[in-house]
Order: sequence, then C-alpha cells, then structure tokens
Amino acid sequence: MRRRFLQFTLVSLALCLCVAAGVWGYILTHQQQIGQMISARLSAYINTPVSLQQATIGFHPTPTIDFSGIVIKAEDHHFQATIPQLQVRLSWRDLFAGQLDSSHLTAISPEIIWQIPPPPTAQPAQVASQHILDKKIIPPHLKLTIREGRIQISRQEYPDQPTWTLTGVRLDLRPTLLQGLTFQCSGEMIRQGETRTPFFSRIQINQLDRGLQAAQIHIRTSFEQLELPANLQRNWPVELNGAFNMQAESVGSLTTGVQTDITVTGKNNTLQLRKPYNNLLPLGNLTASFRLAQRDNTLQLDQGRVTLNDITLYARGSWNGSENNAKKYQLTLSSTPITSQALTAWLPSAWAESLNRAVTSGTVTLKGLQLASDQWPPTLDDIQVDALELNLSQAQIGQTTLHNTRFTLSGSTAQCRLTSTPVEFTAGSSHVGLPLDLTAQRKNSASWHIKANFSALDYNLAKVLTKAAGTAGSLKVELARHDRGWSLNDGHLLLPDIDLMFSGVVRNGDDYRFSINSPGIDLSTLGREIPLLQQMALQGTVAIDQNLLKQPGQSLTSSGTLQLTDCAIAPTHVIAPIHHINGSARLSGWQLDSRDLSVQLGSSQLTVDALIEDLRHPLAQIHAQSQQVVAQDLVFNSPSAILYDLDGRINIHAKGIDFVDAKVRLEQGTTATVTGTLLFHGPDLQLLVEAPYANVDEVIALWHGSTAHGHTTPWPHHPHRPDEPETLHIHAVVSRGIISGFEFSETTGTIHYRYGRLRIEPLLFEADAGYGSGKVIVNQLTDPTTLQIEGSVVNLDADKVYSQLLKHTGLVTGELTGDFSINGPIGSNFLPNSNGIFSVTIKDGVLRKFKVLSKAFSLLNVAQLFKFKLPDMALEGMPFNQLTSDVTLKNGVLSSENLRVDSDAMNTVLAGKLDLVQNQLDLIMGIKPLGTVDTVFTRIPVAGWLLTGDEHAVLSTNFAITGPLSDPKVEMLPLSSLSNKVFGIFKRTLTLPGTLIKDPEKVLTNPDRESK
Repeated sequence: MRRRFLQFTLVSLALCLCVAAGVWGYILTHQQQIGQMISARLSAYINTPVSLQQATIGFHPTPTIDFSGIVIKAEDHHFQATIPQLQVRLSWRDLFAGQLDSSHLTAISPEIIWQIPPPPTAQPAQVASQHILDKKIIPPHLKLTIREGRIQISRQEYPDQPTWTLTGVRLDLRPTLLQGLTFQCSGEMIRQGETRTPFFSRIQINQLDRGLQAAQIHIRTSFEQLELPANLQRNWPVELNGAFNMQAESVGSLTTGVQTDITVTGKNNTLQLRKPYNNLLPLGNLTASFRLAQRDNTLQLDQGRVTLNDITLYARGSWNGSENNAKKYQLTLSSTPITSQALTAWLPSAWAESLNRAVTSGTVTLKGLQLASDQWPPTLDDIQVDALELNLSQAQIGQTTLHNTRFTLSGSTAQCRLTSTPVEFTAGSSHVGLPLDLTAQRKNSASWHIKANFSALDYNLAKVLTKAAGTAGSLKVELARHDRGWSLNDGHLLLPDIDLMFSGVVRNGDDYRFSINSPGIDLSTLGREIPLLQQMALQGTVAIDQNLLKQPGQSLTSSGTLQLTDCAIAPTHVIAPIHHINGSARLSGWQLDSRDLSVQLGSSQLTVDALIEDLRHPLAQIHAQSQQVVAQDLVFNSPSAILYDLDGRINIHAKGIDFVDAKVRLEQGTTATVTGTLLFHGPDLQLLVEAPYANVDEVIALWHGSTAHGHTTPWPHHPHRPDEPETLHIHAVVSRGIISGFEFSETTGTIHYRYGRLRIEPLLFEADAGYGSGKVIVNQLTDPTTLQIEGSVVNLDADKVYSQLLKHTGLVTGELTGDFSINGPIGSNFLPNSNGIFSVTIKDGVLRKFKVLSKAFSLLNVAQLFKFKLPDMALEGMPFNQLTSDVTLKNGVLSSENLRVDSDAMNTVLAGKLDLVQNQLDLIMGIKPLGTVDTVFTRIPVAGWLLTGDEHAVLSTNFAITGPLSDPKVEMLPLSSLSNKVFGIFKRTLTLPGTLIKDPEKVLTNPDRESK
C-alpha cells in the first residue's frame, strides 16, 4: 500500500514537473506573444498605449509573469506612468485563451504623473441618459494591486508646480461575488513639501449587472490634517486656512437614493472671506448630508443639510439632463434662524462692530431661495427669494430700542421688494417712524429702477424737519452696474419741504462720488416746533448744488454752492431782523464760505462775509461792514441815532452770538470796540466796550427813544413785570470822555438794561486831579423819559460839576468833594423839573463875580478891617478857604440852610433859595468879620448889632438878598427880624459868643420879634 502511494506521489510529481516544464517552455517560446497580448489588453482597458519589456517567470508566492521597465504615456501627455515591475498572475484559461479578465496585476512602486486639464469652456456634461444608466454592466474579473506607489498631480497650466504628491499609495481593485467591484486605496498626500495628509478610501459597488442606476454603492473616505491649496480655492468666495480632518460616507443607489454624510473637524482653522472684507471666521464643525436619486432623466437632491458653526442651511433641488428642458438646474435653499452673533462673523469688521453694539438679540431667516437655471454657475437672474426675514428681538439704534421688529426681502433680481413692520427710531430730539416699503425693478441686465414709498413715513429731525404719516413722500433712482462699480442716475427724493435730486458713482465703500441738487428749500418750513427758530422767523429759499468725492485712502471732499434768495432771520430781539439776504456761498468739504452777501439789518444796509469751518459743528464766523447803521437796528432804542463805520466780527452758534471784535463810531466823536456774548436763551447780553474817547451824552442818547427793539412786537413775549430782570450788561472802559461838557478820564462802568430801563452802575471815573463814582438810571417807562444821576466826587473842579449838572455857569471855583443825587426828564425840560440833593465841600475857591458881597461891603464900609487888600467882589470874586453846604434841588430851585464860606477876611453863611429857571435869588446872609474886639468895636456902624465873646469875635449885621441873579437887591436886616429857624442856623453856623457886651438877653432872646 505504501509502495502504491509512493508510486502515485512520484508519478503526480513527475507529471507536475512535466506540466511546469511544459508551461515554462511554452512561456519561453511564446513570451513575445504573451507580452503583446497583455499590452494590448491593458491598452484597451485604460485607453492609453502600454509597452512591456521582456517577461520573466516569478513566484509571488504563486507563479507570475514579471515585466520590468513598463512605460505608459498618453498621446496628449496628460498622463504618464513608469512601473519598475509589473507582476501578472494569469489563470491557465486566460493564458491559453489570450484573455486578462480573471488575471491579477500587481504594480510595484509605480511613478505616475497626472496633469489635470483646464476646465472646459463649453457647458458641463449632461447627466448620463437613461439607457446608459440602465445598461447592465458585467464587472471585469481583472484584479489590480499597487504597492508603494507615487502619484504627482498638477494642473496643465502649471506643469512644473505639482499641486499634490501621493506617496506610499496602496491600492486594491477586485471584483466581488455580488457582481460588483471593491476599490480600496490609502497613502499620504503632500502638497509642495507641506504637512503629510494620510488618506483612506474604500468603494464597494454591487449588482452592476442591474445597471448603474440600480447598483448599490457604499463609499467611505477620510483625510487627516488636510490643507486645501490656494489655487484650488481661487474661485471660491472663502478661503480655508489651516489643516483639518474630513470623513465622508455614501450609501444607497440612484434608484432608491444615495445618502451622503460629510463631517469636517479641525483645530484653530479659519475661513477667510475674500476681499474687500478679509474677515477671519473660526471653523468649528462642518457637517453636510444629502440624498441623491435618479428619476428618469432627472437627478434629484433632497434632505440636504449643511451646518457650519451655528448656521444651518437646508437644500433640495434637481438636475435635468433632457435636451428639451430649459431649466436644467433647480435648487431651493432655506435656513434655521441665524443669530446676529453668528451673522456678524460674515460681515466687514466695521459693520460687525456696529451691529454688535446695536443689536442685543436678533435673527436672520432664509424662508426660501429658489434657483432655476439652464447653466452652471447660475446668474443672478436665476435667483428668486421667497422671503429673507430679519427679526430684531431687541436692538438699540441711537436712543431708540426696537422690540420684535421684522424686515422682509422678497422677489428676484428682476423685481424685489423690501418691507418692514412699523418701527420707531429715536435719537435725542429726533425720531423716524416707518414701515419701509421699497421695490427694485430691473431695466436690463445691469440696471435697476428703485422706488420707495414714504407715505407711511413720519419723522421729526431735531424739530427742524418734520413729516407726518400719511403725507406724500417718495424716492426714485436708477441704479446701474458697470465695470467701474455702480452708478446712481436721475435720483429724486421728494418729501414735504424737501425736493432733492442726486446722481453718483460708487466703486466701493472707499471710492465714490455724488452730485446733489435742490432747486430751493423754503426756510420758513424749518423748525416749526422749535421756539428759537420760530423766534428767528426764517424766510426765503436756499438752492443747493453740491458734489461729494471719496477716493481710496483719502478723506471725503465736497464742493458746491448755496444760492440764497431773499432770506431772512431774526436771531434775537436785541437786534433788528436780518432780511433781504442775497448772494451765494461756496461749499468745500464741511466748510461753507460766502463773500459779499447783501444783507439788510432792519433799515440798515450791510455787506457780510460768512464762514462755517465745519457744518457738523456749526459755528458761523461773520464779518459785517456798513457805513452807517440805525441805532435801533442794534441793541439800542433810538430810531434816529446813527452808528458810523461799523466793522464787526461775530460768531453765531447754537447758544448765541459772540462779538469777537466790532468797531463803531458815533457822530460826536465816540469810538468803541465791542466784544462779548449774546445768549439766545434768556436772552442775556454780556459785552465789553473799550473806547479811547466817549461822549456819554450821545451814548445815553442811543437808548433814548422807543422801548421796542428790532422786532415789530415788544420783547419779552409776555406782559411786562416791574421786577423784569436785567438781561443786557455792557461793561465799558473809556480812556477819555465828556458828559455835558464835563471832561473825565480812565472811566469804567457797566451798562445794565431791562425792558424800558437803563442803568449804569458801577461808574468810576477820574477828572483832573480828582475822581468820582456813581450810577446813572434812564427810565423809559415814564412819560417823558427820566434821567437819574447819583454819586460822590473827590477833588473835582467845582465849576465844571456845577455847569454839568445844572446847565449854568458856575458861581464858585475850587476843589469839590461831596455826594449828589439828581433826577429829571431828559430834554429841554430837565432843569424846570429836576430834583436832587447835594452835600458839598469846596476848598481853596473863589466866589466868582458875586455882587451880593460887594453891595454888603459897601453898606458895612468895613474894608479897613481886613488884613489884606479886598478885591473887587463884582469883578474878580472873593477867595475863600472852604465852602460847605447841604443843598436840595426841587423843580429847578436850589435850597440850602447851611451854606457857609470860610475865608481869611470873614466867615459867611447863607440860607435861602436860588431859582435856576427864573434866575432869581431869595437869600439871607450873615457875615462874621475877623479881627480883634478893640479894632472892630470902634469901626462898626451904629446900624449893626455888635456881639463879642471870649474869642473876641464880632457878628456884624445880616442881609436880605432878593431879585435877579445878575443884579440882586441887598438890604441889611436887624437881628430881631430873623426867624427863630434862621437865627438858630446862624447861631450854630457862625458860633455866637457866650458873653455879650450890650443887652445880651435882648440880643439872644429878642422877646419883641415876631416868630417867622
């Protein structure tokens, strides 16, 4: 038994050896034919010529035919492969039948170069027709294995710059028992020496015999640390930076639907938006899923879902391969509500910052976007938006808080509409209320006609411009796109009180130009709700023609003109209305400059230059000039007084008027420079007037006249109150001046004014070697207007003061010190109706041309009593050491009870009245000669009363002085004729002696005299 088994084994082995030897011999004798057969079959499979070198027998571990130095090269040079060793394992059936169907090819370390051709300019290939998809395909039995392959992939345009290099490629392709194929590939991808990207892909297709449409597929693919090249993303709207991992899986058939799921994850990856925004978006998790199904000639997409970070989009659509179907591509997109925080990442940084500050919470929802096109990529014409909704749950715009406000965009590029729910914007004293209603209709492929219905719009812009809902309002503009950007043509904004036309070109947010024109804005329609503007009573029209230009990297510039026609403004009651303003102003940037405006201030003609350096912060710098201005047109009351050579520079702003430098001249020589501020709200005028010379009389005359100011209606706009506050304050500094002939220097005073009342206080001045202080009050509410002057003086010229206050030639000279108060009606009736009180002391003076003393001395005949030669009292006057008196003035009559004159020769006291109107005297005078008792006693006439005392003084007789001031009547009076009152005055004033030498009781008591 063993022998038989051994014999069988040996026979079998011998037979195998014979067969092997036969095969080997066959291969050796037919290797050229086998090589040609394999080369032809491989060339047919890949549609590219394949050349094989000499074949050898190998065992790996089964017998194979090994070829070396294989070169595969496409005629268009897009594909080239060099295979150092190709192992072909054939079945005996294939070998003898000249087939490769069930053979197994193994390529060892192949080098493959593949140049991707540029995208075709023609339309993309259509979906395979139904008969191709339904054709039953018998999978080949050929098996292919690649070990440690290397593949270089580049674009045909840049053959020397490989995009990807695949190394360590291991590939297996083999049929399955279920009439299908299994493809599995792995390796590493390297892009120009950058990070290695391991990859793996496995594809299994079963039931190919039922056709491609019904075949079951299962595809799994994964990449690790994948980086996409920039040239691959060249036409994408975003660029993905950094490495990421990706997994994808597809399961199903085109008949029932192929479900595909894709997941992308990464660390520190960003999506960068293309210019001009260059935003960097964090890439968290990106997932996508969709289902593809074939229905007749249509490839349908449904259950599409893409999620990136917090944004999710849904999609469904179809691709129709029929030649007769006009719309081959159809796609519908929608989204879940996208939060404002998620949306801001896709916006320019400046927009994002503004949106984050404004919107506390809100969402954007794409209700439906439909795309239907016969080409890919589609055009804007192929897009129809069902609704894109912006819901602001809470937003803060200025001072306005929005709650649950919705904006909706719908339509297509042919015609779309933007609407909103009612919303109210508030900022400070401004508000805008709307719903928005805007439509855009396309005129051609590059231009649209924009219309906005503003009839439901209401606004109040700082109370300057207002519109009520329901009033007409519209916007029209032609919007065109061209190679330089966008152009706006025939723009027309029509609102109540606003008629604005505009056009322009916008290249981008940093490059644009606009032209704006308004035929005329009626100023009377502005500020209906602003009391200040109502008070200003704006009138006239302003035409605007302006150009705006913004160039890249440069600031916005603007230029244009404003044409003013019969404009008018009444800024304050302190000055007259400014009207008949005519001329033009030049706009440059935010600056407005006007020269030689023709302006009428009340009844006065002016020439005005105006400059506003920044219209965003209005401050009007005004330079006004006029040869003469009526005083009543400025801060004064007089309708007849004139101010000459006005040259003023003022600044007008929201709070009032700043008098920067205003010069003016009055007819009688007063010149002044004025600075200060006039506030609109109050009003309150604070001025500083500096004058090298001033005539106070003509300054006071500026306020002498009507109590009404520049307005036709009195100011204030309410009934006058006795306690009306003073609102005008003018501080004056005068180097030299005159008042009613009285010269003064270095004077300061503050002029206060309220309705109908002028007050100058405090008033400080110098005159000659003296000085003084006081106040002046002019009351216009009385009829006639009254003047009141109060004050005190030190060491002033008595003659000047007397003539200045009483309008008469002075009776005395000397250094005057005293207090005074005088009042009366302004004008020619001042003296007859004047009243006052004076308390004066005059030192080292002269009683000028005093005939009273001459006559008294002639009666006394006592010239020999004096120590010196007595001057002629009628010509030169009598010198004195001191004159004191308390004087009252009533209706032009001076009265005194204690006027005393002390001199070296005598002491004199007077009591009585001086009528300055009638020039009449009514006085009693007592004289006390100075000398020793022995000397005087023998020389006093018998008619006199003789008094002596311890001081050896003598009281001579008393005199009655009556009649005209120029030639009064002087009579001696006995002491007994004096009234008790006058006697007491004389006794106190002249200090009567205590011891009398003749009948002292009768002299002092005089029981026989009558009481007066």
